[in-house]
Formats: sequence, structure tokens, C-alpha cells
Amino acid sequence: MTEFLIVHEFETDTQRFWRIFLDNEFQNEMYRGAGMKRSEVRREDCGDRTVIVGLCVAERQLPAIVGSLLGGKQLGYTETLTFHKDRAELEQQIEMAVLPDRIRFTGKLTVEKLADDHVRRSYAGAINVNIGLIGKKIEQSTVKEMKRTHDHAAELMRAWLAKAAA
Repeated sequence: MTEFLIVHEFETDTQRFWRIFLDNEFQNEMYRGAGMKRSEVRREDCGDRTVIVGLCVAERQLPAIVGSLLGGKQLGYTETLTFHKDRAELEQQIEMAVLPDRIRFTGKLTVEKLADDHVRRSYAGAINVNIGLIGKKIEQSTVKEMKRTHDHAAELMRAWLAKAAA
């Protein structure tokens, strides 16, 4: 298992951050930057929490011969985001389309107020790839890619915040 922590700071308040972050269009644009096509399947307000389920499919797929060995499934996953309103934190559950019994991925996003208009977003979690000899390598490359895409997502958030302020 490989644990990770990715941190970014933003010039905004917590309410504005979450309003933008939970926006379907923001999510879709954020995932496009990560090379994924995202479709929101369900959004449900449950009073104390909001649950969002999205289907994420990689733009680049495996060659057909390799894909056929994996049951013909596309590279991607179903993501369940649970935003706990009282704690202002988001839990993320990922169910992989390919080898779901061998890959476990969970994460939690929190936003901490540092000053009136300054917050720190922390994204922490763990990935466990149970595939002999290469599992650890896959975990490490996944975390490296997540850091890259979260840096991009941070720039996107800053652009959306600037647009909202204009």
C-alpha cells in the first residue's frame, strides 16, 4: 500500500472553494485535464451530506489485444464522492473497471481556513495494487500522476476563482 498527501493553498474562503469544487462542470473540466472523460451518473442531497457518483473513462485505452485479456473493459473507474457538510470534508471511493478485486483506492479531501480569504486543501489517501512484482510500481506511478493532475486541478481552481471574482 502506498499512502499519499497532496496539498495546495488558495486565495478564497471555504464556502466558495466547495461551491466551485462540487460543481459538475468544474469536475468535468478537472478530469479532462487528467486525460479522463467524466460523466456524472447521480447527485443526491441527503441533508447532512451530498453524494456524487461519476463514471470516469481514460481517453487513452489499452491496445485491443491487451484489453481483450482484461475482459474487454475500458480503463476507468466509478467514483463516489461523499461531501460531509458538517465537517466540510469529502470522502472518495474508487471502484476500478479493470481488476477491481486487486486495486483499492480511497481518498479524503479537506479544506482548512488559514485566514479570512486563504485556505489549504489537503488530499490524503492510499492506493493498494495487489499484483505480484509490479503492484508497488503501479502504486508509485499512480501517485506521481495524481500529483501532476492535482497541480493542474489547483491551477484550474485558481482560474475559476478569478473568474468568479471578476
